[in-house]
Amino acid sequence: MRCKNHLTTLKKKTPIKKAVQRIRQVSSKRQRQNQAYLIMRKMFLEAHERCEKCGGVATDLHHKRLRGEYFLDSTTFAALCRPCHDWVHRNPKEAKKQGWLIRGK
Repeated sequence: MRCKNHLTTLKKKTPIKKAVQRIRQVSSKRQRQNQAYLIMRKMFLEAHERCEKCGGVATDLHHKRLRGEYFLDSTTFAALCRPCHDWVHRNPKEAKKQGWLIRGK
């Protein structure tokens, strides 16, 4: 059983406030790009069922170039399985040598 002093000190403590993160709103332009991307992603993965790196089942659409201006550029897409996609991002130097990451213009 707790003593009264302990209970009163518990009541006096101020509750910890959690930081509230607001979800960023997406512009209407980006919403249209995201919708187009989802369609392109689905079509690309249907056409490329095998991982281009290991031959397993492709589950991820990898962007060889940064997604900014190349977000909807299917020439920069690669169909990869999750382990290969993880490998590409964990080993950027080796992935760049093998052509899985392309930087610059």
